[in-house]
Amino acid sequence: MAGTQAPEGSYFVEAGWILANGAEGSHLIRDGSIQVENDRIVAVSGDRLEGEGPRLSLPHQLLMPGLISGHTHVASATPTRGLIEGGRSFSRPIKLMETLSDDELDDLTAFNLAEVLKAGCTTQVEMSLSLRQAESYVRVAGTWGARGFPGGMIPGTARLDGIWFRENDQALFDSVPETLEEIAANFEFGKKNLGAHDGRIMPMMAPHATDTHTDETMTAIIEAAAVLGTGIHIHLSQRDTETDAVRRLHDGLSPTQWLEKLGGFAGPFFGAHMMALDWETDPEILKRHGAVFAHCPSAGGAGGATQPYPEALAAGIATNIAIDTHSNDLIENIKL
Repeated sequence: MAGTQAPEGSYFVEAGWILANGAEGSHLIRDGSIQVENDRIVAVSGDRLEGEGPRLSLPHQLLMPGLISGHTHVASATPTRGLIEGGRSFSRPIKLMETLSDDELDDLTAFNLAEVLKAGCTTQVEMSLSLRQAESYVRVAGTWGARGFPGGMIPGTARLDGIWFRENDQALFDSVPETLEEIAANFEFGKKNLGAHDGRIMPMMAPHATDTHTDETMTAIIEAAAVLGTGIHIHLSQRDTETDAVRRLHDGLSPTQWLEKLGGFAGPFFGAHMMALDWETDPEILKRHGAVFAHCPSAGGAGGATQPYPEALAAGIATNIAIDTHSNDLIENIKL
């Protein structure tokens, strides 16, 4: 409904096509209509629904439940193109983004969020690559009516490389005080924006990965996530070196086992990539806790490494949630 403002209260939408999902499964309705009351779809029909209230006419549009993109870095999309596809480092443009003014950063975020929305993903589980980018996401998504679960990546992009690509683990141990400061700042961001923009913004805690944290910093993140109640969004076992580092630091535990030991799966959990899972131990843990594997087909750029979504599906891990089915899988109850 580009350029169309939804009315307040009760109203009707008449669309050329409606993708409905009910007891009979997903199906298309031609020239159908829906009734909305208090921001919820309460009726769907292939005929004209009668009642009082404004009507939006969309004869050339497909009306469908909003898709969920389970792992985004919205602001950094276009600055990294041509680099990530070619397998080159995208660290430099991401760092340069931090020198932009707030208005310039918001313009960049808006340009990239427009692409995501045009693709039908009205909800984003958003790991912004810095707290500034997370704040920009909230400003833009709030204005545009997107539903988001944003969090600033910890450590953020300004500090990440020295910890992630460290020559020895002392760099990780030395990073703890500053990382704790980042955790506190992101926690305050979460509390400030929790339920903002009519409940559409629900910040999450977003640790970068298991190999860039210690027991102390990951525990602080888990405790903050418990207060917010929105869960954790992380890159999990995204490469062999991550899994190897965690085993070295934590008595042979895999990243998934370590997170379970710390209580990291107590709330909602989105883990991206998972290319270096321990398939003997990890799938059962992830399945037991209802963790979501956010499969990213183009991670690492076009032609990047294949992620193990067939194995994850076969193991019963929730994989690539794409449609908002939190309300009994019925389109009538899907919140706009």
